Amino acid sequence: ACETDKVADLEKTVKDLNEKLFSSLSENKAKDDIVKQHAKAAKEAIA
Repeated sequence: ACETDKVADLEKTVKDLNEKLFSSLSENKAKDDIVKQHAKAAKEAIA
């Protein structure tokens, strides 16, 4: 394969990895938000 093909493949790989990373970070934030809501509800239930 010529250099431009290699570069195109690398760019696609980086793009795919960035999308996966963004997706993972978004999922983690959603889970963190749920944990915070549960913690708040638990504190209010105890109070």
